[in-house]
Amino acid sequence: MARISFPILVLVVLISSVGFWVNDRLLPRVNQQRNYVLYVEIQKRPGLYSTVKTNRIWYRSGNVLFNIKTLQADKGLAQGLTMYFFDNSWRLIQMITARDVSLQGTNWELSDGTVTVFTEDSNVPLAQNFKKKTISVSEETADIQKSAQSTETLSVAELRRFISRNKEAGLDTLRYEVDYHAKFAFAFAAFVMSFLGIPFSVTWQRSGGAAFNVGATIALAFIYWAAFNSGITLGQHGALPPLVAVWLPNIAMVALSGVFFARLKR
Repeated sequence: MARISFPILVLVVLISSVGFWVNDRLLPRVNQQRNYVLYVEIQKRPGLYSTVKTNRIWYRSGNVLFNIKTLQADKGLAQGLTMYFFDNSWRLIQMITARDVSLQGTNWELSDGTVTVFTEDSNVPLAQNFKKKTISVSEETADIQKSAQSTETLSVAELRRFISRNKEAGLDTLRYEVDYHAKFAFAFAAFVMSFLGIPFSVTWQRSGGAAFNVGATIALAFIYWAAFNSGITLGQHGALPPLVAVWLPNIAMVALSGVFFARLKR
């Protein structure tokens, strides 16, 4: 069995490596082009394309420029917001910064920030800190939540730099850390499932053994996929460390394979 299984596993590793390279180098560019077609050519809203093009979220609405360092659309939260307000001559007249933002449709609740006003009468801007502040944004600006930064447009290296910068700024990077480790863990999915299927490839000397093996392998594949997605969810909600959350299903399935191998040797 080992002589037959080893070449198959080597082939699976090679295929998985190629798949990882494609997912890391080609798919992010394809996804960026998809976003360009969707937001620029179809919806005619190029401002939204800028929010998903890179890991730097910039958005313009009228004479206001937004910069958001981290956007968690599923939770309706943002961190590291800076808003630049310009007059019709594009002279900076006001700037608002906030550490945390709760996105509630067209109403954004800002926390721990500063309002800075620039006037022609004074060379020194006037600044005032605040704990809580609610601002109203246009419906178009509220749609920024629908085009949240996705790791699908980032390579592993870009995502690693993005996490590092945001950690240095003291921002929440949990979701991105989970996605980062998941890129590696998922690349091993084919190997794990192939390794798990080897014990079932041995024909059991009983009626219906082959049908049972096929059914058991399919069932284990569904269990693995459910466990992998559950691990990602647990990691994103902080129930498990990101590394543990995405690698635990792989480790569990390899351990289960070891149990099946041990039973075959009896």
